[in-house]
Amino acid sequence: MKLTAYLEAQKETAADFATRADMSPSTVSRLCSGERKPSVDMALRIKTLTQGAVDLPDWKAPKNRPKAS
Repeated sequence: MKLTAYLEAQKETAADFATRADMSPSTVSRLCSGERKPSVDMALRIKTLTQGAVDLPDWKAPKNRPKAS
């Protein structure tokens, strides 16, 4: 599950999650938008705080697929 989907499902704001995660709201915003990827430590902290709903594989970038011709 993506962090954005988790926050929506939990009805939690990025700012509230940032406080719980000891991160800045701008960092959480960048993580949600995909502008930033978390460090392993940060991803593990998010996994713990989300009780495994947002796991390490959820941060992998999608593979570019070749266009069908």
